[in-house]
Amino acid sequence: RISVPAIGTWTYHGTGSRRLAGGSPEPIDENSPTEVSRTGGTDDSPELRLYTSSSTFTRDDTRRFGPGGVELLATTFTASGATFGGTLQPPQLLARWPLVVSDSWSGTSTAGSMNITGTGRVVGERDVATPAGTFHCWDVQLDATITGDVEGEQHETSCWVPGLGMPVETTQRMSGTYKGIPFEVNLTSVLIAAP
Repeated sequence: RISVPAIGTWTYHGTGSRRLAGGSPEPIDENSPTEVSRTGGTDDSPELRLYTSSSTFTRDDTRRFGPGGVELLATTFTASGATFGGTLQPPQLLARWPLVVSDSWSGTSTAGSMNITGTGRVVGERDVATPAGTFHCWDVQLDATITGDVEGEQHETSCWVPGLGMPVETTQRMSGTYKGIPFEVNLTSVLIAAP
């Protein structure tokens, strides 16, 4: 199964760009610590809070680590004064166990005033070298269409290390509008330190 991640601070380094309200792209090049803490669940399926903060954004997730994989129970994203998200009904599958190349899944969830229709697929496995070490990981690609207060798309590929319970590298692209204001974010995050 995918391990429950260690409690404490996981530090990632993010690079990329963001564009808001039709302005010029702004570079992103910064560390973003993710604080992992236990919030509940059971011994077999613990629930953890992952709170990521940077000068660009904050993301507050609740994930359940069960025998069948990792589910996203709730998420709230804040950037440039905009906040959206909430509890996902039903939860969204982030990574299914066992990780098998070509495995795929799909689902539809609501979170606050958003509807999310997504697909997930294990697209490959590889070794990746990071400042935190070299790891064997599985690339999980998640693609979502979002409607409601947020209208747009999110595409994310995360390289999950089952023994860590976390991705060591994530590339994401989000684009769309929030209450009519256009945005675009392109970000690659790499693990630089684990607890």
